[in-house]
Formats: sequence, structure tokens, C-alpha cells
Amino acid sequence: MLYLLAARQVLTHFISSEEIVDMSIEELTQFISTKGKGSFSKPDEVATLLQKAARDSYRLDKVAYDPINVAISSSLNCIKTFEGEIKLVSSAIESNNKGINPQCYEILK
Repeated sequence: MLYLLAARQVLTHFISSEEIVDMSIEELTQFISTKGKGSFSKPDEVATLLQKAARDSYRLDKVAYDPINVAISSSLNCIKTFEGEIKLVSSAIESNNKGINPQCYEILK
């Protein structure tokens, strides 16, 4: 899950792939370590791979950045909303199952 959070941070923090390419590997490694909350065993390798992917990626025209960023941001907001709804429904299911038969609930768990 922390990998996903770090990926979200990369998508929302950087305006363009050029920013990733231009960043020093040390700064990018620190960014990945911080945003991944230490979940990457080799953040320097992740930073190197991310920078390579950014360097090798298709370059977009500058006018395309804003619409793409809006689309990505909107998609991430939808995902966050769906995750919240999943937690809510899961909690309701758990409460319902506990109320029906606590012993069966423990067995299911």
C-alpha cells in the first residue's frame, strides 16, 4: 500500500517528466524514501529506475501537461473516494457478521 502512496506522490508532485530527469539522484532517492515511508529496501535503485523511465518516456507538448494533470488528479480523487467507500462497506459487513453470530464471525476471521 505504501508503494501506491509513493506512486501517487510522484504523479501529483512532479509537473513533468523533465522535473524527475533534472532532479539529482540523491534528491530523488530522498523523495522516494520519505514518500514511501521507508518501505523501499533500495530507494536508490527505485530512484534510478524512475529517472530512467522519465528519461525514456514520450515527451508531451507543454500545453498537454495541464489537462493530463487534471485527469490524473481527478482519477486519484476517484480512487481515494472508492477506497473510503470500500472501508465503509467493509465495516458495515463486519458489524453485521459480528451481530449475527459472534462465534461464526471468529471462525470466518
